[in-house]
Amino acid sequence: MQTWDAITSRRNVRSFADRPIPAAELDQILEAGRRAPSSQNWQPWDFIVVTDRGQLRELARVWRGAGHVAGSAATIGYPADRPLTPIRKPDRRGFGEVVHRGRW
Repeated sequence: MQTWDAITSRRNVRSFADRPIPAAELDQILEAGRRAPSSQNWQPWDFIVVTDRGQLRELARVWRGAGHVAGSAATIGYPADRPLTPIRKPDRRGFGEVVHRGRW
């Protein structure tokens, strides 16, 4: 997938395929997050990786609005409902509405 396709395909995923994420792929995703830029190189993050199905079910019960977590491999990567393809008509304000050149 090309970068622009990844950007235009991004969406919130609440339904995941029930298949494990290979350790090497999970590590690569985590490495991408670790390398993300932050203001003044502050790096204000820590990543807690949960792949145990029992723990994921428990998290789904205690975290409001997170029922989808119970069915995920690590709550990332394999969406169950539809493949990642560019969204032709995103639910977003129009380009001309949010882009201002030189003045407001």
